[in-house]
Amino acid sequence: MITGLLVDEWVEIVPNDSEITALVFQFDVSDSSVPQSVLIAVSSVPGQDWTAETLRRVLMETLDLAKLRAVDTGSLGAVA
Repeated sequence: MITGLLVDEWVEIVPNDSEITALVFQFDVSDSSVPQSVLIAVSSVPGQDWTAETLRRVLMETLDLAKLRAVDTGSLGAVA
């Protein structure tokens, strides 16, 4: 199913100097799309200023944890 909306020009007499307008539409995301994610890095020591090394350690820990949670496709058998 393909749906579209095109608004080329909208002429309207506005009684005020400025108006707030909006356009709303509903969009159903396909079930086959990959979910979006955001990594929020939190310092291990509250109140401590961020440094490049602190950020590097947080990112390396995140990658290590992601590897631990990953599933090897060889262990999935026929499901893979």
